[in-house]
Amino acid sequence: MKKVLLGIFILILIAGAGVGGYFIGKNVKGDGSTSAVTKEAVVEVLDNFSYGAGWIEKENSTAKATSNVQPYEEDVLDYNGYDDLIKAYIFFTKYALLNTDVQEKEFYYSTATYTMFDTQYTGNMGFYYEFGANCAFISIHDFDSDITVTIIVDIQPVQDNTYVMNILTDKGMVNKSYQEGFTIQQLYMDQYANQIYSYSSFTANTSKTNLTDITIDDVGDMHLFGCDIRTNQSINIYKDEIATEETYNFDALMNVYKEQVSRYSGVLFGNRDYGEIDALEKAYLNIGYQVI
Repeated sequence: MKKVLLGIFILILIAGAGVGGYFIGKNVKGDGSTSAVTKEAVVEVLDNFSYGAGWIEKENSTAKATSNVQPYEEDVLDYNGYDDLIKAYIFFTKYALLNTDVQEKEFYYSTATYTMFDTQYTGNMGFYYEFGANCAFISIHDFDSDITVTIIVDIQPVQDNTYVMNILTDKGMVNKSYQEGFTIQQLYMDQYANQIYSYSSFTANTSKTNLTDITIDDVGDMHLFGCDIRTNQSINIYKDEIATEETYNFDALMNVYKEQVSRYSGVLFGNRDYGEIDALEKAYLNIGYQVI
């Protein structure tokens, strides 16, 4: 995505109980019911997340013990400076799906240029999606930085009547620098789509590709960040704290990541035939960038 957006990325992870549910607690499971997965249904959920975050206006409309948790007194979420990146992914996906020519299991390409602080940036993005059970798997590829992002959009409440959006990337980004590794992100929103109430991120820099036997010694550095406006708690810790953490320890965090990775095998971008779409330009415009 453009260099500024790509210079900003880590986010999310929140699962069930615990401090805002940051990765630990009940696994995210559906209630067994089945809903029709359509482009329109996915767009509706994306819009609801945008409403809940306050990015667009809606028309007419028990913690575990851990020494690393801090009070959080704000009444809005802290996205750790990555608001625009999250919005870009969500808006890009929305406008790609609204394109009537965009079809499931086909590859698309979108490019757009904008200015910020008198500097010009150009984004070149790939897009692919397919439907699963009660969810959609969205694949976005940044051709400039060779990064693939997978967004798992559940189209109905999946836990305690809350909506969850998972975002995974195939690079780590500790200290705002993309390296070998991974990032997992989650956003939790109340069932009425009024508010995103919990946000957190877990990212790790590692050259290890086999996750079945990965240990903390295989990771150069890692970062867990999160905040919850319902529990009024936050967390912001790195490898040294995670190594001694009882609740948000390395194995527990990895189990959440592995659970989400196991849901989707992913796709490869590269030398393919791509249909061209204008979704990236529309995404930039909705974020508020000056597109040229």
